[in-house]
Amino acid sequence: MFILECTSYYTLREASQERCYYLDSKEKRIRLTFCQLLALRERLNKISVEELFNTDKNQHDLTIVTLCGHQYFFLLSTLEVIDLKKVIRNAFVVMGLSHSPVAQVV
Repeated sequence: MFILECTSYYTLREASQERCYYLDSKEKRIRLTFCQLLALRERLNKISVEELFNTDKNQHDLTIVTLCGHQYFFLLSTLEVIDLKKVIRNAFVVMGLSHSPVAQVV
């Protein structure tokens, strides 16, 4: 397996032989196809980082993200959302599927 991106919360690996990706967190490893990885990127892009810091709208500092027909359920803190967005964005740059520079801050 080839590591595409690694941060303090997440590691995204590419398994060429299996034609899939593995998203590792401290709790578990999730197997994703490329289409599922794209869907995750779209869901994360819809999350406004500014609203995460708004205490009126996000009182408990948690965000829920579901994926693959609710097969995967993520309950993420604000820092984990920012970190996951960074991992996914940088992974697409490494794969050559995005032209934006490697993101340091979301």
